[in-house]
Amino acid sequence: MKLLNVLRIQELNEMIKGYLQSKSTSIEIDIKDAKGYILSEDIYAKENTPQFHRSNVDGYALYSKDTNSASESIPSILDLIEGIGIGLENTVDLKRGQACPIATGAMLPINSDCVVMVEETEKIDALKQVLVYKSLGVNENVSVIGSDVKEDSLLFNKNTYLDERVIGVLASQGISKVSVYQKLSAIVISTGNELVEYTQDIGAAKVRNSNTLLLKGLLENNGIEVKETYLIEDDYDLYKQILSYSDVDIIVTSGGSSQGQEDYTYQLFDEITGNVLCHGLAIKPGKPTIMAIGKKMDGSQQLYLGMPGNPVSAYLVMLNSFVSARNELYEQKSIQVECILDMNVASSPGKDTVILLDVEDNIAKPILYRSANILALAKANGYLVIDGDKEGINKNEKVKVVLL
Repeated sequence: MKLLNVLRIQELNEMIKGYLQSKSTSIEIDIKDAKGYILSEDIYAKENTPQFHRSNVDGYALYSKDTNSASESIPSILDLIEGIGIGLENTVDLKRGQACPIATGAMLPINSDCVVMVEETEKIDALKQVLVYKSLGVNENVSVIGSDVKEDSLLFNKNTYLDERVIGVLASQGISKVSVYQKLSAIVISTGNELVEYTQDIGAAKVRNSNTLLLKGLLENNGIEVKETYLIEDDYDLYKQILSYSDVDIIVTSGGSSQGQEDYTYQLFDEITGNVLCHGLAIKPGKPTIMAIGKKMDGSQQLYLGMPGNPVSAYLVMLNSFVSARNELYEQKSIQVECILDMNVASSPGKDTVILLDVEDNIAKPILYRSANILALAKANGYLVIDGDKEGINKNEKVKVVLL
């Protein structure tokens, strides 16, 4: 078997983006179910937040002009009137020379324009008065109508990732349903005679399977619904059956993509789809990567991604191909920081080289590992990609690091 149609990572990602774009359909869901989805349209504010002048502190609502000359040595003396509890419409009409008790989050009385913190006052119960030891300005310690959110203003752009913070804002606006991109479905298959389930004891020449959980987690973290995972031996017929009858949008395999006698992935992708678009990727680690696009039984398209069998290679290729392409399509930016490299790093000519890093205080220390050393992946908190046209990076050079 020869490695055919070897691509650079950018070329592969353009094809993945094209496939994902063809699958981008919009659905409407309740915000309680929206975590992890991506908005398919802009969202605008329905109302002002707050909808009333709201106190930011516990204290007393008053006229700012009544405190013009107040200080710690010469306080303003104001008459106390009865307040209105939080959550109730405050219909009290405040007069000059008066102060009204108020709690954080409560509505200001009519005609008041500021709130003094209780710590800056002294209450005289016998005289029903309060001493104010600070001069206040208009709207001090007050959130005015629309100061947080203005009605009809743009809240979130299309392609915003819906996490709990965004959903919290939507809930505060009374927005109960949103339009999002439908999540795609996937299965993950690990192949290899040497593999056993992680729950099993291992004997000589056996290895516990970690790739299905590793790749399943990566897909789910990036908005893909993984329907099933499979661990199979290098069994051509069983492998073909799973590939042929899986009714999902994406099939991700690991193992069986090299040139061994029982590496069936390329052969099966070619036989089932007749459309292998990548057989070999110019990236290290992860050269034996395969991509094909076929059709499901209903005629819709299906993406096939054959990852290397080594867990670190499989993870890094998926991260830099599928995840990177999806993030670019939906404008999801990775977190990048500029760091100083603490040692010389070589690269492979003609291949993009991925380097795992331990990043601390903007110093990037390369993690040395073998491709099957999954512990290195867990210890890394960042990585960099050296372009295939470069020979390497020298110690103390500035590099852009993608945080994990």
